[in-house]
Amino acid sequence: MTRYHIDDPGPSVRNLKDMIDVICDYQFEHGEAKAQIIDSLLWVARDLADGIVASLDRSDAVEPSAVEVAIAAYHAAEAAWRPHELSDETPRTKALFAAKEAADNAVMIAPCRSLEDVRAKARLCFSDENVMDSLQKRTWANERVLTQFLCSILGEDAR
Repeated sequence: MTRYHIDDPGPSVRNLKDMIDVICDYQFEHGEAKAQIIDSLLWVARDLADGIVASLDRSDAVEPSAVEVAIAAYHAAEAAWRPHELSDETPRTKALFAAKEAADNAVMIAPCRSLEDVRAKARLCFSDENVMDSLQKRTWANERVLTQFLCSILGEDAR
């Protein structure tokens, strides 16, 4: 089987349609006498169709937004830190807390590029008391975290 890599499926769909038209015309005109040629053309058409489908599958793949990546990183850092929350302040605990705080900051400043990003941030704020506390009380880079968060909701980079 031949594999076709198709960057733009539009022209390929038209080519496939033309090929199928030719195959049908050839089949009706020659019948069983040219069955091997028709069979070969059908295999090429099938391979081309597979390439079109693969191209469409690639174009449907959506990369996660910066907000989604930041939220996932926050959840991972928070999950790593949570079991040590009440532990003595060891170098490991301090490092885990610093990683959680850095991930928290990354969420706060990641610019929203869609309504879904805004919703994801809002859901995180309402579901995680630590994030809400960060919004209300903390400063970062000499500015209240809330200010940077609101800028990110507007799709702006942190100030």
